[in-house]
Amino acid sequence: MTAATPIRLVIIDDSAVTRRLVRNIVERAGMTVVGEAADGRAGRDQIVQHEPDVVTLDLDMPGIDGLTLLRAITRASPRPVVVLSGKVAPGSASELAALEAGAAHVLVKPGPHAVAQFSDELVRRLVQAAASNVRFGR
Repeated sequence: MTAATPIRLVIIDDSAVTRRLVRNIVERAGMTVVGEAADGRAGRDQIVQHEPDVVTLDLDMPGIDGLTLLRAITRASPRPVVVLSGKVAPGSASELAALEAGAAHVLVKPGPHAVAQFSDELVRRLVQAAASNVRFGR
C-alpha cells in the first residue's frame, strides 16, 4: 500500500446503523469499504474474498463472536483489526482480551453526542493500523 492507495476496509458489525456510520466516516476520509458483514461467519468470508488492509470488528455478534473471529484472523490471515464495541470499557477484561487476541486498537462505539470525536479517533486508529506490519495476505 502506497500513500496514494486508499486503505481498503471490511466492516464487521451486527448493527446496520454502526456499519453505515463507519462507512460514512471512512469514505469521507478517503478510505474504501470493500466489504461489510453482519456476523462473524460472513465477515470471515469477506476477509478471504477481499483481503482488506484493515478490518473493523464488533465483539458482540451472533454466531461466531468477534473475539473468536479475531483469534482466527490473527492465526489464518493476519491483518490489522480495530475492535469497535459498545460494551468495552477502557482497561476492562474485554478490552485486554481483544488486545491479547491481536486487536491493533479497541474503541468504544460512540453515543449520539460523541460521533465527531469518535470519527477523528477512528480515522486516526485505522491509519495507524494500516501502517503496521501485521499484513501478510497481500
